[in-house]
Amino acid sequence: MSNPNAGGASKDHKHGRKHQGSGNSRGKPNQRNAPGLAPRKVAANLISQIISKRKALETLLEDGKDSGYANLQPQDKALARAIASTTLRHFGEIQAIIKQRLTKSLPASAPYLPGVLYTAVAQILFMDVADHAAVSLAVDAAASDPKARHFKPLVNGVLRSLLRERDAFEPDATLNTPDWLRTMLVSQYGADKAHDIMLANMQRAALDLTVRGDAQDWVTRLNGVLVGEHTVRLDAVSKVFELDGFKTGDWWVQDAAASVPATLLISSLQRRGSLADLQVLDACAAPGGKTAQLAAAGLQVTALDISEHRVKRLAENLDRLNLSAKTVTADLLTMDDQPAYDAILLDAPCSATGTIRRHPDVAWLKTRAQIKELVTLQRNMLAKAASLLKPGGTMIYCTCSLLAEEGEAHLDYVRDELGLVVDPILSGETNLCSPLTVADGVFRSTPDMVPNVDGFFILRLMRP
Repeated sequence: MSNPNAGGASKDHKHGRKHQGSGNSRGKPNQRNAPGLAPRKVAANLISQIISKRKALETLLEDGKDSGYANLQPQDKALARAIASTTLRHFGEIQAIIKQRLTKSLPASAPYLPGVLYTAVAQILFMDVADHAAVSLAVDAAASDPKARHFKPLVNGVLRSLLRERDAFEPDATLNTPDWLRTMLVSQYGADKAHDIMLANMQRAALDLTVRGDAQDWVTRLNGVLVGEHTVRLDAVSKVFELDGFKTGDWWVQDAAASVPATLLISSLQRRGSLADLQVLDACAAPGGKTAQLAAAGLQVTALDISEHRVKRLAENLDRLNLSAKTVTADLLTMDDQPAYDAILLDAPCSATGTIRRHPDVAWLKTRAQIKELVTLQRNMLAKAASLLKPGGTMIYCTCSLLAEEGEAHLDYVRDELGLVVDPILSGETNLCSPLTVADGVFRSTPDMVPNVDGFFILRLMRP
């Protein structure tokens, strides 16, 4: 509705210690200091803001002030994040559970109340939390909010009802995909494949690192496994900056599938000969994983992003990696139309439905209407990028989307309207996984594939 790699105790992933809380804190003057209350209040605040303001979890965590997250101690931050992430991963199931126990909708006058209930249900059903702690601290959290305190009996009643009937609960992962997205997945992939994708989206993603140098050596040093040629996969890590090789810039965080677009662009350019003097535009470049791949290959890279904050982060990442690229804060659509680039990598804004394992809030923040708006933006960006490409130049268009509207449906447009030629992607160009080849040698990965990766669509084009 995000980083699923956060720590926390979860029944799904049995990871971390069991967090206890005070079962006798309700109504006491010192309830604000009850053990475990602060991170639960923050988790409830995060979920409430996601529901009411439709803000992404990562955005709320980065800011951290409105929710109180910034004021927590590290251990409490990990717990708050784990509760919020678990709630989002099981959002549809939790929504159904609460609806079954209410005679009417939750009052809009108490915007904090949904977060209290949702996060408490997540702890009871999907996390290794003592029942009395989940219930009593949820009631305390409601009591701490002036607009929600009148609904303490409702919170207590709903949660006690759930405890009495917990044995009858039957998990249904498909509920955690909203109806509009479930319908589109079934239409595109068929019922069986769509079901496999929805199940895969329930699994927390591992931590993938794109490494420089001997990948097998880094597998040994980091106790990971090799995925593809240059990705080392680790179990969830809470402190990435403490890993061997972080300070020396020997690797960067990047899902294995996200590394494929730059790999396929480099593969195409290498067929021309030297990469040294080729000018490449990495459009929508932040946070910089693809920029790093291109720069490490010896290309002259211009890294473009519309967000000043994201460009700053990109520059910091490149500095840590001892790599150089020209960074530009600008809107691709307003750039000068002179064809200046030998190659362009356009990782276009999209629904991000291929990243639900990492960002479970994505499914609940997007709507069917927004997909149509994104498709229009993608076509405008494709047209603009084509105008910036030199004759004979190569373009990679990619999205981390599972939806054909944001991928395969653009094929006729780029050929018939933009006059670009598809440069077919060959299965031997990447040993990551077997791509689904659709008509003209495009790459598509889905999270149910082996190895488990983000969902990506990649199209390679050439300007005659």
